[in-house]
Amino acid sequence: MRHPPDQLIWHYDREGKFSVRNAYRVAQHFLGSSTKTTASASNTSTDSILWWTLWKANIPAKVKVFWWRVCLNILPTHDNLAQKKVPINGGCVHYGLMLETTLHVLRDCPFARCS
Repeated sequence: MRHPPDQLIWHYDREGKFSVRNAYRVAQHFLGSSTKTTASASNTSTDSILWWTLWKANIPAKVKVFWWRVCLNILPTHDNLAQKKVPINGGCVHYGLMLETTLHVLRDCPFARCS
């Protein structure tokens, strides 16, 4: 007797397909809205418009994810890594005296402004 091949089914979706959007909704349901952090919660209409515009923009997904990380301040800058106890100097790679934050990397670093 032959059995059909195994397949993954996401039982939280009518079609059995996994999506990050659906997984997020399931997580919010089980964890409750109290687990949302201020930085990641899109509770104002301005935030909602920003996220909607970002995700619907006709740009490569990697660019969307990059700007999502920028907005949430989760780029792996030296400062962010040091705050997570990664054994690394928090200073800028090119100008060690300045703290390498997201804002520094994108706007303030003289190396970034040269290019």
